[in-house]
Amino acid sequence: MEFILDTTWVTRNQRLDGLETKDETKSTTVRERMEDISTRPPKSIEQSSNEPTENEAAFTWPTQDINNWFGPPNDNGATKEVTINADITCGNGWVCEHRWRQIRNMVAFRSVVNGQSFSNWWDNGSNQVAFGRGNKGFNVFNNDDWALSTTLQTGLPAGTYCDVISGDKIDGNSTGIKVYVSGDGNAQFFISNTAGDPFIAIHVESKL
Repeated sequence: MEFILDTTWVTRNQRLDGLETKDETKSTTVRERMEDISTRPPKSIEQSSNEPTENEAAFTWPTQDINNWFGPPNDNGATKEVTINADITCGNGWVCEHRWRQIRNMVAFRSVVNGQSFSNWWDNGSNQVAFGRGNKGFNVFNNDDWALSTTLQTGLPAGTYCDVISGDKIDGNSTGIKVYVSGDGNAQFFISNTAGDPFIAIHVESKL
């Protein structure tokens, strides 16, 4: 049974991470899309003159929105200073999604696994999937209504790894989940279906 990613919701500009689809009702397996992503060169920034770039689209307000007059956090029109919290997220009303642990750590993950091939695919025939990028990184996802508990081949060197979704590697330790990879590359994974972030990501730079 294939794990299916339904792309019918991709209607605006028909893009999902730089992948274009001509048919709004097209469904593609996650395996096929991951293989395509891992082998494709970076997307060209050249576009036709009548097609907005993603950056341009981000500043487009085609319809009235109840939030479009708020602007940045402010005091009577004076933009508030961006303050940084202890966990390096933004405060003082600012959001700064790029500073959220899960996002900044997955940006680092992509840099670590760049150029590595798609590897070690696993799925449970439903909505639990896992895959690696060569011998540099490994991801496990649980989108089912029940917990994931299984042993998987990661392709990574033996050792203890910090899950970069639930925590950070700081001073040789992990503030989140630790994953133990054995000498044969296998590791035991558990992800609750009630977890706030029901996935795990490890890579060679998160090894403790």
